[in-house]
Amino acid sequence: MLRRAAVLGIALWLPACTDRVILNDMGDAGRPDLAVGKDATFFTSGDVPCGTISQHVDYIPRAAQLVVLLDRSNAMQTSFAGTTRQDAAESALVNVVAAYQSRVKFGFEQFPPDGSDRAFTDCPRNTCCAGSVGVDPQPNAYKRMSGAINCGEGQNLACPAPTYDSASYAALAQVRDYFKSKNSFTNDDRYVLLVTASEPSCSAQTNSDEACKDALSAASDLGGLGALVVVVAVGYQPSLDSCLYRISQTGSSLLPPANTSTLYTPTSLYGLNTALTEFVSAVAETGCTLDSYAPPPPAQAELKIYIGSNATPVPQDGQNGWSYANPDRTSITFSGAACDQFVMSQTSQISASYSCSTCGGSKACP
Repeated sequence: MLRRAAVLGIALWLPACTDRVILNDMGDAGRPDLAVGKDATFFTSGDVPCGTISQHVDYIPRAAQLVVLLDRSNAMQTSFAGTTRQDAAESALVNVVAAYQSRVKFGFEQFPPDGSDRAFTDCPRNTCCAGSVGVDPQPNAYKRMSGAINCGEGQNLACPAPTYDSASYAALAQVRDYFKSKNSFTNDDRYVLLVTASEPSCSAQTNSDEACKDALSAASDLGGLGALVVVVAVGYQPSLDSCLYRISQTGSSLLPPANTSTLYTPTSLYGLNTALTEFVSAVAETGCTLDSYAPPPPAQAELKIYIGSNATPVPQDGQNGWSYANPDRTSITFSGAACDQFVMSQTSQISASYSCSTCGGSKACP
């Protein structure tokens, strides 16, 4: 900083000089100071100084909401690859939440509810109930999600008592109502991940098809709200005319992420972990598009972008770097290797700056 002060001092002491240095410090995550000042011609017309400065831009990553609906009915207590379907699902879910919590807003609901959930006391048929959305979709939710998935592990809380019925229809209805109540407050992509091992059912209903009809109706409503339902059938293969299969095909205005499915039927621990990783990592790539609400860089400006504390900027490359996501230059997208690096970095630190001219012209500062 002494060297910088000296340069400024010399510039001010020599009024006849035709060069002036304009500096603008910026946060750079601990890296060596970015080159934020350049010599620039000083035009004396009207004695108004002009030159080149560096302008910082804040980019905010997009993040999708993903609400996990976890079945804890009897079907999930059956043997699966040396453990139970429920234990296998819990472990796999905790793993993907840990890996992608900084890029996905995870939320959680379970069915049946536990005794502390108001949904339990409000339900006239306890065996056919689903819990409330107990974890609101939020970034960096590992602690809350892992606690909810593992039934408050470390807090001396027990999982809800398994029920004969699988009230996935009620769970879908609960999350539908939750999204309706929040609909005007977000533009996030929204996904519902139904993790189960059986068809929707409620033995208290007089019509055996009623649970399926209710499930299909709730899934269709979710699609109308722009939320996509994805089914993970753990150790269970639904037939093409089954209710679970039809739930997975209800569709949505939100298309599935590239190279993913709306129905996964894993039969091993490896298959379960692979399926969840495939889907959740694709959802996480939503965060590879970032938005800025500041004036955009001039069209000819050179924008330099850094991920985390890396000293090397991300290349401007539509295949394995960054590119503008729209003609207005208010959004950028990481692609290929750069997107992979950003998704797995677990950092929200993005440093971006460009040089602009205070003299007007094509590179004029906004």
